[in-house]
Amino acid sequence: MKKVLQLIFLVIGLVSCKAQEIDGIWMSIDNRVIDEHYSFSSGMWGMIINFDKSEIKAVLSDSTYKFEKRHKEIKIVHNIDSIVYPYKVFKKDSIEIEIVKNTITVFKRLNFDYPLESSKSEIVNFLTDNCVRKFGDSIKIKFSKNYHPLDKNKELRMTETIWNNSRPLVGNWSIGEINKNFFIFISIEDTTEENIYQITSISANTIKLKPIKENYYELTELKNCL
Repeated sequence: MKKVLQLIFLVIGLVSCKAQEIDGIWMSIDNRVIDEHYSFSSGMWGMIINFDKSEIKAVLSDSTYKFEKRHKEIKIVHNIDSIVYPYKVFKKDSIEIEIVKNTITVFKRLNFDYPLESSKSEIVNFLTDNCVRKFGDSIKIKFSKNYHPLDKNKELRMTETIWNNSRPLVGNWSIGEINKNFFIFISIEDTTEENIYQITSISANTIKLKPIKENYYELTELKNCL
């Protein structure tokens, strides 16, 4: 009887461990300071962890780092150095990792239900049509093809933002692509938080959006001005 119980507990333990294994592709969407009394970084956004391929990268970069997947840990090895990052899973749809000191980065699991035949350049051309688009009640944004001067990789472009009839402010925007699914990253000003949207469809006049991380705007689509 004792051996039977031990076997049952062993099987339950194996099933439990397997259920806790993380798979899929996750994107960083938010950052939280652990202790504001100490120095902290602004964190990072648009970082991708692919648990299926054991890879980590930025969505706007081609550089990829392999990691060793452990139970609630990932170990990144680069050249002769290695570092271990513990992570916590919440409700099976978010992961928290302290990647930079004193800052928790929150990752959200992505779904890839909206593959598109469009290209990144076609989306850029759609948005940079000299059209002024409204975000919420008080913000107007014009997407520019010009690259942001601080971005050497030529992925981050500029926006011109008018906020409550203010002078034009400089923001930024970019497009990322994973498995033919496209994501738009928008900061209405360089000092404000990023908004992240997944493109669900594209027609001649409208880009439909699904918010992944958004600040107040309730943006569901971007139309052209024709």
